[in-house]
Amino acid sequence: MVKMSLCNEIIRILTDDLGPATQVLLARQCRSRLKKDPADITQGDLDELASALHETTAPLVGADTADKIRMRIMKLRGA
Repeated sequence: MVKMSLCNEIIRILTDDLGPATQVLLARQCRSRLKKDPADITQGDLDELASALHETTAPLVGADTADKIRMRIMKLRGA
């Protein structure tokens, strides 16, 4: 079985709730908050990225869905 890259796993998580806006939103948050390309996300980036995405998505999809997104990303820390 091929292991998905961290970036692809995050895209999969976000797409469930954000649809086609996912890749643009992820790229913006990675470049502005992490100062890196989404393909270069590491386990060490997940806390900051989860927080950034929560702040950005809450007004769009509601606090409950943003919380769910943050929790799913945080679960990737042990993956």
